[in-house]
Amino acid sequence: MTAAAPGRHFARTRGHAALFVALLWIAMAFVIAIGSIMGDCDPGPGCHDDDGARIGRALLMMTPVALGFGALCWSVLAGLHAMLATRISFSGWLLAITAADLAWVSLDPAFWLFLRLAYR
Repeated sequence: MTAAAPGRHFARTRGHAALFVALLWIAMAFVIAIGSIMGDCDPGPGCHDDDGARIGRALLMMTPVALGFGALCWSVLAGLHAMLATRISFSGWLLAITAADLAWVSLDPAFWLFLRLAYR
């Protein structure tokens, strides 16, 4: 292997890391939106007046968390690609499935970090 080999693995797994970030961001955004809409206020006027601002603030604060987890996932996927590229030919599909699985597994730690940063 040459010194440029790690860069090649990172370049080839860029799309898979973007898939991870998109899936994690969409899952977190869905939970935030549903959680804000199904609040614990009494029904009536004024109950959900500031939901849009709350959801927008949460999405803005959640984005760096999703991107940070995406950087970690990108490193993991590049390492997997480095190990699998010479052994199997369908590593692209395997990395896409791995990215989706990592997004599912990372949802709880990402929310833990988000809640610690947003509501301290």
